[in-house]
Amino acid sequence: MAVEHWLEKAREISIGINKGYLILEVYETWLRLIQDNGWTGACHDTSAGMFMAMHGVELAPELIIGIVEAPSGKLFDHSWVEVNGLIFDAAVGYPNPDGEDVSAPIFASRELETGKRTLLRYGVTNRGQLSEPAHTVASCTLAEYGQHCDLWEITSAFWCCHGRRVDPNDLRRRFGGLRRTVRGSIL
Repeated sequence: MAVEHWLEKAREISIGINKGYLILEVYETWLRLIQDNGWTGACHDTSAGMFMAMHGVELAPELIIGIVEAPSGKLFDHSWVEVNGLIFDAAVGYPNPDGEDVSAPIFASRELETGKRTLLRYGVTNRGQLSEPAHTVASCTLAEYGQHCDLWEITSAFWCCHGRRVDPNDLRRRFGGLRRTVRGSIL
């Protein structure tokens, strides 16, 4: 199964990064939630959830939205998380049903099929602007974005996987005023 292979690579990579064991614990749960629930094309939701979960274990993540360029030259709007400049992107391995499969998930800027540095270019500049839907996501606070999806509930589900009950309303109060950082595109 691909997920088990990807997680083995993530475990190997996590050994060499600061607080890698904490990042791995959060990432593994999100990767399994995405896989088990069939959350394809859900980068905006799952990256926001991963961001909140990383905050919950006292990491200092950054929630990013921007344009990503695949090795084929294909450009797509995307959201991901960065910690200390390293990219953590479980959702990229699960594109929209009509989307293109461009990569296995990314852990610490490494592609989890091979363990090598990703060939995806995150936050590319001078290649256009975010699409209208992505522009809307980038312009919203998490509270505004969460009105149109199950963001607070899926993040609460993450904590249930770790034996903790977290009230979605508490998440909304704590993170609702935050916005994504736009990387590589002019709004």
